[in-house]
Amino acid sequence: MKTSIISYSLLVGIFSIGTSSKVIDLSDLDTAMEGQSLFNEVYNKTVEWGVYKPDLYFGVKNRQENPLAFGLFWYNYDKDKTPQVNSSYAYDMDNGVTAYYQFNDGTSASRQLIKDEKRQIQYKIEFHKEMEQIDQTPTEYISRWTSRITINAQDGQQILGNPVFFAAKEGKLNNEAGTFKITQNTKKNFYKIQHTVDPTNNIYEMIEIGAESQIDDNSMLAVNKPDDQTWQLDKLWATNYDQYSKAHGLIDTTTPNICMIRPTLPSDGLQILVRYSKQKFASEAAADAYTEIMEKDIADVQKDIDSKMTTAESNFKARYLQIFGEGYKDFLRTMPDALMFGQETLAQLLGGIGYFYGPIRILDNSPQGWSYDQPAGLFTATPSRPFFPRGFLWDEGFHSQITCQWSKMLCMDILAHWFNSIKENGWIPREQMRGKEAESSLNYNLAENPKAGNPPSFMFVLEYLLDSLQQKQDQRVIDFLTNIFPRVELWFSWFDTTLGNTDPALKGTYMWMDVGKEGALSSGLDDYPRGWRQSQKANVHNDLQLWMKTFSKFMADFIDEIKTLTGKTVSKKSSDDYRNQASLIQQQHRTWCYNEETGLFTDRIIYHDDPTPDNIFDKPQVESSQHILRLRDSRRLDVSSSQSKVARKYRQINQFSPHQGIVNLFPVALNGFQGMIERLDDHLMFGVDTETLNSPYGLRGVSAQDMEYFPGTGYWRGPVWISVNYLVLRGLYKYYLDYTPVNPLSEDGTIKTPKDFYQQLRQKIVQVVYDNWEPQHLLYENFNDVTGKGQSSHPFSGWTTLVLLIMNERYI
Repeated sequence: MKTSIISYSLLVGIFSIGTSSKVIDLSDLDTAMEGQSLFNEVYNKTVEWGVYKPDLYFGVKNRQENPLAFGLFWYNYDKDKTPQVNSSYAYDMDNGVTAYYQFNDGTSASRQLIKDEKRQIQYKIEFHKEMEQIDQTPTEYISRWTSRITINAQDGQQILGNPVFFAAKEGKLNNEAGTFKITQNTKKNFYKIQHTVDPTNNIYEMIEIGAESQIDDNSMLAVNKPDDQTWQLDKLWATNYDQYSKAHGLIDTTTPNICMIRPTLPSDGLQILVRYSKQKFASEAAADAYTEIMEKDIADVQKDIDSKMTTAESNFKARYLQIFGEGYKDFLRTMPDALMFGQETLAQLLGGIGYFYGPIRILDNSPQGWSYDQPAGLFTATPSRPFFPRGFLWDEGFHSQITCQWSKMLCMDILAHWFNSIKENGWIPREQMRGKEAESSLNYNLAENPKAGNPPSFMFVLEYLLDSLQQKQDQRVIDFLTNIFPRVELWFSWFDTTLGNTDPALKGTYMWMDVGKEGALSSGLDDYPRGWRQSQKANVHNDLQLWMKTFSKFMADFIDEIKTLTGKTVSKKSSDDYRNQASLIQQQHRTWCYNEETGLFTDRIIYHDDPTPDNIFDKPQVESSQHILRLRDSRRLDVSSSQSKVARKYRQINQFSPHQGIVNLFPVALNGFQGMIERLDDHLMFGVDTETLNSPYGLRGVSAQDMEYFPGTGYWRGPVWISVNYLVLRGLYKYYLDYTPVNPLSEDGTIKTPKDFYQQLRQKIVQVVYDNWEPQHLLYENFNDVTGKGQSSHPFSGWTTLVLLIMNERYI
């Protein structure tokens, strides 16, 4: 039976304790958890709560199968429109609402601004989390978080929207009550929403919510609804608006699992205060009598929040400079807010981390074509809060290159969840929509293909953790790497056996098994053209060969490092076995993927019949008059194939893919020129050529001379993507800055060396992301290679945040 990496076993002996309580600052999780192992009781408490509903404008919940959630939506009502109730709850694009974090440290505190132009309302949402160790009881803690929501009229205008704050228990777990006990203080300005977590041990949690002034009688509404409605509160409100807008208090039940609080006349400057706490009490009566802020002087509560938020923001900014450095100074001439830009970029990534629980759909031979797997939890960053609020495998390998530098504990937590989703054969599903709420962001069924796996980008992060042990022998990291090794090796085995070509002559070669006329979705490059033909026998994919060579070498180093650190032999294979495999893959890469005619490594097409030089590719893969469906992970994008401004060129395929683009630079990205450095020049010249790959805003997906190039709008067939530009910059920086080519790389002589190429490309990438961020503090999925305009999903808190590492040259 498969065992779980993630163990929630309870340990004792936590912190030394004196005669007074101790509040644990969680802004630097690695320091706060010094000496604590991942997933012990104390660590689990530190990460139990967070803004873990990234799909919502504001949604806090705990990491639980059936969570308690708190959040906000707002609405306006117009009886003459359809629908009459229009609300903002789940993050949506291009609806007049923008939201971004000014700072978010990922573990303790954040401040988010939300602006709604149509409803003329603005929210400033502050969030702070801490743990307090109880006097004389080293193993008992109070878990606590506080939120302050400030509501302002935008530009002094009249507020046209009405906010609703909610607490919802999304199901019942074990001995939990699953319903609330609601009370109000004598001043009538606070409500207390209490939930029984464990009646046997007298563990209770409570949310206190209120404001300085009295909340009118029509402000609170409590109902009991089925579990599947507890996370769809905007729909619940809209469906029952006639009833809910006129009633208050408890409706239909005295055991509510949803509580909604609506200030009926929100005024400019109104501040809503929220305090959550959970602890063990002597009795239920003691819990009933306990409060933290509702009976206190509001001025004192406000001062406490001010102080903690000021400290949290100061710590965030100081740690940012300590970890990522002052590379922003290289850009101040054209980017005066480069420091703020970098800090906000980090905040968007950390603010996009969510927790999801449930099964995912797997393709199979059942009548409906798919079945659910076993429910599991997933703690992960998400690429886009409005469009992709769920986990993506190779995307997370990029996200974690930032997260791991910020907090190793947080990063290892995320990695453990991903590797906990591995199947018995080593397959990790590439897109994971766990739970009904995650599924609701799609309007059609999506099921994962067991033969489709994303590139193994996690190896960069694992290598970083290994390398970090050269600086500090952190037992938490050593234990984590030792425990996760078997699953990483199982993952490698899946790549090797599932994606490896089976023909003996092709041993040591690999292909993306879902390749087709639309590209190869599992490659991570989606609709990048692969020269696919229905008559082909197999492919040797240039990028995958290099991934596998790099992965093999990493596995060899992984085995040796664990042996050195622990004295343990963790694999039946030796490190030499993996190095020999890397050598075979590299040799096969040279044999099958190097095109002497172009001087570039490229995809290779293998046919049933022996190919000859007379094979002619006599028409474009896609006629200019037809519409094509391009697949981006879980969405279909209907693109009108407008006639390219570049003349279509008909080429001899001669077994090689006729297409040129970013795939040809993977040898640069992944150090593919060992022992044949003379072949580097042609690739660098291709990369700097403004007539092919090098746009004014970064490297395009495909060459501007390619028959499948669509200027600006072709998804991976035109626009600039930060992920692959990052890989090329990383490769140049780590391997080739000191290389001197035979001739200048550019025809005009302005780019002579790889260092020149690196510096120009780095400037372009940082500049285009900054220029699009500056107006509304938004990051974009990709960038038009003709205009530089950000496009596709936004805000995109995923791999576009790699601009932070590019700006500060913190490649791993």
